[in-house]
Amino acid sequence: MKESDVAAFTISAVDDPRTLNKAVHLRPPGNVYSMNELVGIWESKIGKNFEKIYVPEEELLKKIKEAPYPDNVEMVFIYCAFVKGDQTYFDIESSSGVDGTKLVGLEFAFVPPRIVVEDWCWWFSFGGSGLLLGSCWF
Repeated sequence: MKESDVAAFTISAVDDPRTLNKAVHLRPPGNVYSMNELVGIWESKIGKNFEKIYVPEEELLKKIKEAPYPDNVEMVFIYCAFVKGDQTYFDIESSSGVDGTKLVGLEFAFVPPRIVVEDWCWWFSFGGSGLLLGSCWF
């Protein structure tokens, strides 16, 4: 999603009484992509395939348990976000949160992630060192 979409939405949501004392989640339709899907979009746009190293869930969990704190913290976040999908697939408790994309009167024409990633390709160049998404090199 473009930063301007998030900013416009946030400003509108702040003034909405339905969001008072609640966590506002922004979940526009078509906004959930896996890391592999994002990398695939990027690869197709630049015409280059990146070397990928797949780590099985069991191996990542083993590395998390073996690494001392705080060295394992980044791996815990990677596991929660990219393996378990903890930032995406959860129910919103109506007593403490609201899905802002379902609030009537706060409709926005969100730019889909595919277009955002394609736009990023104009701003980055690759010299063979890989692709940085979040904190993961590809």
